[in-house]
This record gives sequence, C-alpha cells and structure tokens, in this order.
Amino acid sequence: MPAAERELLHTFLRAFQAKSVPNVLVVSADNHDQFTQAVESVNVTTVQNLKEFEAKAEAATGEFDGVVVSNALVSNNTVSDPQHLASFVQAALRVLRVGGVLIVREDLSQVKDRNAVAKVTNFFDVYRTTVDKENVGFDFYAVQSLDSSVYAKQNWLDFVWTLKKKTFPAADGQSDIVTFRDFLDKTQYTDTGIFSYEWIFGAGFISPGGAQENLKFLEKLHIKPGQRMLDVGAGIGGNAHQVATEYGGCVTGVDLSSNMLAIALDRAHDAKDTRIQYLITDVLKYDFPAETFDIVYSRDCIQHIDDTKSMFQRYFKWLKPGGKVLITMYAKGSGEFTAEFAEYVKQRQYHLKSLKEFTDFAKSAGFADVRGEDMTPRFAAILHQEIANAEKNKTDFLKKFTEETYNGLLTGWNAKLGHIDAKNHCWTMVEAVKPQ
Repeated sequence: MPAAERELLHTFLRAFQAKSVPNVLVVSADNHDQFTQAVESVNVTTVQNLKEFEAKAEAATGEFDGVVVSNALVSNNTVSDPQHLASFVQAALRVLRVGGVLIVREDLSQVKDRNAVAKVTNFFDVYRTTVDKENVGFDFYAVQSLDSSVYAKQNWLDFVWTLKKKTFPAADGQSDIVTFRDFLDKTQYTDTGIFSYEWIFGAGFISPGGAQENLKFLEKLHIKPGQRMLDVGAGIGGNAHQVATEYGGCVTGVDLSSNMLAIALDRAHDAKDTRIQYLITDVLKYDFPAETFDIVYSRDCIQHIDDTKSMFQRYFKWLKPGGKVLITMYAKGSGEFTAEFAEYVKQRQYHLKSLKEFTDFAKSAGFADVRGEDMTPRFAAILHQEIANAEKNKTDFLKKFTEETYNGLLTGWNAKLGHIDAKNHCWTMVEAVKPQ
C-alpha cells in the first residue's frame, strides 16, 4: 500500500477508534481495495467522482458510517467554487449517519489561492443543512498535512480533514458567527488583523515582544537538537521557525485559527523544513499519543480556553517523563473589572484566570517544580515600545494598511495600558516539569 494511502487509512481508523466499520463509501478514481483488506467486517462502496457521489447520496440517506474522499475536489475545481463545495458537503451530510465520519484528502499545492485550506476548512466547519428534519453539520476535528507528502515530497499543502456529522440547534439568525473557530477568523484574525499585528510584533510573530522576547522564553527550556515541541497557539509560525533554526528542535504547531495557520503552512511549504509541521485543531479535542513531546510551549493564547484544568491534564499526558511546559498568557489582576475591561474580555471571548489558578491547575495535573511569574511590568514596557515604534514608522504602516487600522491598533494598545493601570489586565507565565 502506498505511504499516502496507508496514512489516509490510519487517519480513518483513528477517527473511529475501532477496526470494525460496517459501511464505508470511498470517492476516488483510484483503486481502494486496501480499505476492504485492512478493516475487519467492512462493506466498501466505491464511486469514481463527485457526480456519482451526489447521485448516491440522493438514494442512500444515512446509510454510511464513513466517507473517504481522495483528491476528488481539486480535480473538478470544487475547492474554489462555493456552489460546488456546498453540493459536496450537502451530499456528505445526507449520505452519512449522525456520528459518521468524513475524511477528505486533497492536495492543494497546485491551487493558486494559498488561503484555500482556510476557506475549505471554514466551509466544512460552518455549513449547516436540514436532513430528515434535523439541522446537521460537521463537528470539526482537524486538518493536517500528510506526513508522507511532507517527508517524501516536501509538500505541506497535501491535507487531510477529519470531520464528524452532528446535529446542531437551529440557528437563531442573530449572528453570522457559527463556531468559535469561525469567531477567531472573522474577528481578531482576519488577514488585515494578522498582517497588521505582524507589522507591529515583527516577522512571523503576533505575540508581545516578537522574536526577541520569544527567544528569552526559549532560552529557559535548554532545547536540545531533535527534541519535540508542541507549540499551542502556533499562529503564523514564528516560534516554530525559531525553534527549528536556532536549536534544531522539531515542532508540531497547532492553532484553531485557519487563517493564521494557512499563512504558517504556506511559509513552511516554501521553506521546506521538515522539522516543522502544523495542525488546525482544538487542543482540547485532538488527542496526541501519550508521552509524545519533550516540551509543551504556548504564547498568549490559552486565555481563549475555558477548561484550563483539562488543558493541563492533556499536556501532562502528552509530555514524556522529565518534559517541560512553559506558557505565557493573559490573566486577571487584583482589581475589580472596569466596565471597559469587562466589555473587552467579552468581545474577545477570553476566560481569564488568576496566576494562582493557573499554577494550581498545573499542580493538580501532576506537574512538579511549578513556578508562576507576573510579567505585567514587562508587558507595559513592551506596549510603550511598540506604540513608539508605530508612531515613528506610521508612514511605512500606511503604505500597507489603512488609517483606520492604524488608529485601531494604537487605541487598543493604549487601552491595554489603562487596563494594566487598573490592575485588571496581567501578563503571566507558568513553568513546570513532568516528574521522571
């Protein structure tokens, strides 16, 4: 079995977490007898193209436990045509039972739009339709590059999506935001938001202090060549690149924002550095094997995570004995929230906790040598420096972005300084070690 097909099969089996899947529909012009051979007690139906697939869906509502699609969307330009994509997703939701899994493998390396992975991911994530009087859609699990394509062909744009059919409450019509991933990409992490942040923080970064500040945190970890890091909230890839090039580390970067990781993946594809890989996923949903990583690292994203206790438990499971965790994050201070800060937290959908709460969660997960640090004075100094740089280089900024974007950034940075003065907004760090 070719490596890519074997990996696709592994992804399929992992999604079911069982080797017995009664009814599978394969959409591919290739021969997929390996599904019948490799999966016990399986009934495989094969169709050659999307036209046959959509016809099958009309006659076989809810008949299949799994659908596997391999390079069928690119071949007829479906990934670039919203109407064709809607027809495909509608057919997949019709033919699958509730709880059924859709696996889609598509090589987007020849698609001119390098943001295609974000657009397709968004479509899969937010599309809703009615099947048998139920409002259904896909529960998004992950999209990732095929390892076999990365290592054998230096192609980071050969993707596999994993999705599960699910019923959803009927839309209330009051908002065009469908999921939290959708919220991130439609609000803070639009293309303009991402690239203007990168202008402020420096190439590859959207976190305070940019590359120089990030290097200070990495130095605490004493990274050895070949060690594996899980980078949670990888953004546009600055940290992953820094770890690989400065230390020789291997990085798996995860982020829920498909807009940001589309940029990181595009840059990884151009750089051809096989020490770096990315997944678009929710770190509270995706399950890595136990004791996979030497380091779990995260910069300024976990304020978006409500269940911080489970997060630390997952990090503990994924780390090897002796592995380290280092996280920086926004936290709540000792002052009573002002109305302005409360509204800011609500708009960002933050779940702020105190530094003590963070360290307590780390300890309860089993970590040792837990150390927390309030870095808010440094945060304020960075904000002042970044405001000064923006004011000094305003002419350059306006060559790339609008005056409205410039004013919005400075207003936001000055507001953060006010939140710091009110003891509302803190910048904190937690370090810990998994016992040997």
